[in-house]
Order: sequence, then C-alpha cells, then structure tokens
Amino acid sequence: MDNDAINSLTKKWTANLVYCFEDFDNETHSQRLSAYIDQKPLDKFKEANLIELNKERDRWKLTNKGIDLLESIKNIYQSGRIFPLPLPFRHYYVNCKLEYNMEVKDGNVYDGLRETVLKDRSRDVRRKVAEYLEYKGKTQLQDRDQPR
Repeated sequence: MDNDAINSLTKKWTANLVYCFEDFDNETHSQRLSAYIDQKPLDKFKEANLIELNKERDRWKLTNKGIDLLESIKNIYQSGRIFPLPLPFRHYYVNCKLEYNMEVKDGNVYDGLRETVLKDRSRDVRRKVAEYLEYKGKTQLQDRDQPR
C-alpha cells in the first residue's frame, strides 16, 4: 500500500484509533470482541472494511485490507521515514516505538530518522526524533570508548 492509500484510509484517525489499530499487531491479527469498553474505534475499523467479526471465536480479525495497511505501516516504521504518515501515527512512533522498545540496528533506519528530522512538519516529532538520534549517538560513542 502506498502513502496516498494509507493517508486516504487513515485521514481522520485520532491517536486513540492508532493505538487500537496497533493492538492488532500480533500473529493472529485478531482482538477479543470485548477488548474495548468503547466500541467506537472498532466500529470505525469495521466501516472502513479493515476488520471483520469471527463468530466462532468471538473475535475481531483484520481483513486482507487491514493486514495490508498494518504491514505497510510497519514497513514505514522500520525504514524510519515516518514523515509521510498522518500525525497520529508519527506521534505513536516517537512516543511508543522510539521511547520504549525500539532497538535500531540497521543504518538505513538512522538515515530515515535523519530525513524525518529534516522533513517532518511537526515540531514535536522532529524534536523527539532528534533527541533520540542524539541520545543513541552518545551511547554508541560511550560503548565504543569502553575497554574490552
């Protein structure tokens, strides 16, 4: 899925919708029917034909379109070039992926993150990515200077 298709599908998504959609990111691509008290995010995904109800297991399951969207977003995350994504996805990336659990090992991700610092329209996203790159640069220098 290209950036235009992602943007048209997720144009009016809020941060809550992004977090709910990212919850589907596992092997089964499914979510319990009662996973959310507020069913509005699931209704929005259903209207966009991103999820379907799996009656036998009492679960919501991503459709092929939903899996394609999720995989496309994951590929963009792994490239570090997040600036074409809608703002809620960029915020999710810097607040969850960079802050808590992302280990960047591939040099291409650093190139993508540097490009994001230069091209992103959000000052907050640019600042957080730049801080992450500065922090990682310092820790790599410290690791290199340590005696072995």
